[in-house]
Amino acid sequence: MADIPRSSAYEIGQGIGDSISGPRLNTDEKYGEFLDETEWFNSRFSKERLTETSYYALMTPEERKNHKYILDISNAANFKNSPPQGSPPNLDTQSKCPEFNSMKGPETKRLYYIPGVRQSLELYVQYYESDKIFGTRIDSISKEVSEYSLRTANSFEELNVCREAIRNEIRVNTFLQYRSTGRELKEEELNLKCRESEQVALSILYAGNYFEKADSEWNNKGRIRPIACFNELVNVPSKFAMKPADMMILTLSKDSAELVPYGKIGVWGFAQTMESNGGNKPNIREVEFIADENDPNSKNDFWRVSSIGLVNGKEAHKVIIPECYPRQLVGSILDETKIGETGDSLLTYIRSGREVPWDLIKSNMWSDYSLKLANAQALADLLQGKTPITWGDNDKFTSWARDVEKFLSKFGQRQSESIKRWILYGSIGVDPKSRPPKLSNKVARRAAIYAFSPKASNYLPEGKIVFPWDRPW
Repeated sequence: MADIPRSSAYEIGQGIGDSISGPRLNTDEKYGEFLDETEWFNSRFSKERLTETSYYALMTPEERKNHKYILDISNAANFKNSPPQGSPPNLDTQSKCPEFNSMKGPETKRLYYIPGVRQSLELYVQYYESDKIFGTRIDSISKEVSEYSLRTANSFEELNVCREAIRNEIRVNTFLQYRSTGRELKEEELNLKCRESEQVALSILYAGNYFEKADSEWNNKGRIRPIACFNELVNVPSKFAMKPADMMILTLSKDSAELVPYGKIGVWGFAQTMESNGGNKPNIREVEFIADENDPNSKNDFWRVSSIGLVNGKEAHKVIIPECYPRQLVGSILDETKIGETGDSLLTYIRSGREVPWDLIKSNMWSDYSLKLANAQALADLLQGKTPITWGDNDKFTSWARDVEKFLSKFGQRQSESIKRWILYGSIGVDPKSRPPKLSNKVARRAAIYAFSPKASNYLPEGKIVFPWDRPW
């Protein structure tokens, strides 16, 4: 990583560093208790509580303002980790995070320039995407020794090893950045500051859904491995909604007893994949997506499994999958935040180690992102058939069709006849015994052809409502 220059933007960071790292505050163990409380996103720290803390009482008005930005990102991470009672832990719930409305580019910029935060962000991205090995584990039963990375760590203990490694790696730069402002940090102060910076960086990545987005085989070129990360850094329902195709593929490698199908189309895909592989779950290492109507015979290839040889001593398979689910509905906050006229993402800068030109970000960042999350969850629910069709009421047909088109329009897909048809099939249900997709309800098939025709809801053109092989005549 390149050294962080003392730019005009860095001058802003000096004030932020002063907010909690002056001699008065670093020696106060109460701030260490705050870091303990928020380390794993399991505590929401009320701003009203600040008046009760000794370290906050010593802050100037400007220092207090800066410290509240740290509380905002910490509380945003907590909101995702522990949503309000009765709310599902998904993207729609996360979109209602109150801190998302107060955090914008300038606030995130201040966090970025806290000494050590920028480097921590860059290291997290580098290590997560490179599968850097941090240690080994021994299976308690087989006694087999295996390595683990940040992505494959499966306990708090293993994740803490990764976190401590990052804190150690940022020590030199963090020390030098504070020295450049005329401040010499003692050992205990440096430990506290490195911990704080790593924690702020991890909160940004966690609240911004970086780990859910980055853990993908099928949407990131050059990786030949299964989706691996299901530890405390990942919210699985959010991951399912962000990457529908990835998550459906993941279910194809499950045993029947542990299957949680990804919608009604997922039930069909699982049944057909198992049948194609002789009743055995495949070890999927390669995927080919094919459009539903590129070739009249493509329907016969859907879910076809073939062997591609041995990978790590085990037979590996390729699966042909219809493009029934989008590969991605929404990325992380780092993907969705664009910079300047080039349209490069915030992630592009962090990944390459370049300093982020924050003044070129014109969006409201987190509040804009919250709208994308809500829309992505709504469309993911439609794809999984969670919005049922009520038969026998033309007004409800039309209302359902308009809802689908409304959310598709958010993703530039309103005119996509293919995805609209797949949503219809996912809502009605697909016959799991049929290789070509066929509606499982024969009565619904005839009703659908009328209900979603130009004469009724005008959802799809004549001849496009069901697949050619699924017409009842």
